This record gives sequence, C-alpha cells and structure tokens, in this order.
Amino acid sequence: MIRGTTPTITLKLPTTVSVSNITKATITIEQSGKCVVKKDTKSNTITMYEDTNTMAVELKQEESLLLSSRNKAYVQLKAKLKSGTVVSHPPIPMVVTDIQDEEVL
Repeated sequence: MIRGTTPTITLKLPTTVSVSNITKATITIEQSGKCVVKKDTKSNTITMYEDTNTMAVELKQEESLLLSSRNKAYVQLKAKLKSGTVVSHPPIPMVVTDIQDEEVL
C-alpha cells in the first residue's frame, strides 16, 4: 500500500464463513502496537460482496497518511455471525510504501 493514496483493502473469507451470515464486522489496521484505522459495518465503511464472499474497505488519503513506511502494518477482520459466534483471523501483514508528496488532493 502506498501512503497518501486511496487503497481498497479486500479480504476473502474462508468457505466456512459466509458474508451473508455476518451481522457486525470491524476491520482494523494496526501499526507499532496501535490501532491506526478502524472501519465497521455500523458506519457503512465496509462493503460486503456475497458473490465473491469478500469484504472491502477503502482508505481515505488522510487515513493512509497516518501509516508509516518504517514498519509493517497489520490488517485484521473481526465479525459477529447471526448465530452469535464471533470470528476473526490472525493479523495479515501489509507493507506500507512512502510517497514523496503528502498533499491531500
């Protein structure tokens, strides 16, 4: 991911979890032990695609600029299913690349 851009981060769910069974979800991006960006279904910042069983978030330029190119960032999904079960996965590492011009367009 390049800082200062508007990347879309897409997570493919395992076949054991269907997007249609999710009632609430959060996707967090953590770096250096701190949550830098948090998106959730409550604020409509996560898009769910039933046909591909994926979830996606788009970062704003300001959000991607909060990340540092000095350390890896980690993305993690946490979701509550209709059954009440809460599922997650290990954090996924993401390389953050610097940008020369930090101006928000």
